[in-house]
Amino acid sequence: MHGPINLSKYRDSDEIIDEGCDCPTCLSHITLGELRRLWKSQDRTESAKYFELASIHNLRFIIRLTEQARQAILDSTFKEFKESFLNSYYKNK
Repeated sequence: MHGPINLSKYRDSDEIIDEGCDCPTCLSHITLGELRRLWKSQDRTESAKYFELASIHNLRFIIRLTEQARQAILDSTFKEFKESFLNSYYKNK
């Protein structure tokens, strides 16, 4: 993604960030609407909370992806893993 982050479509969303994610942010059922509210908040504490929650989720995503890629390398299935991941990740983008 390039350019400014546009979260307006999540204004009233009660959707969890990622149902399949095991990070503390997702396990606490923070919604996309709540993240957007924190992101847009003029309160520095709430804004900081957005960055904390988003960072926790993003770090877990990268760690999980790295674990899966490592296992695919060990299993000699990295090419298939890569194609599957990219098709899945970018299908809704």
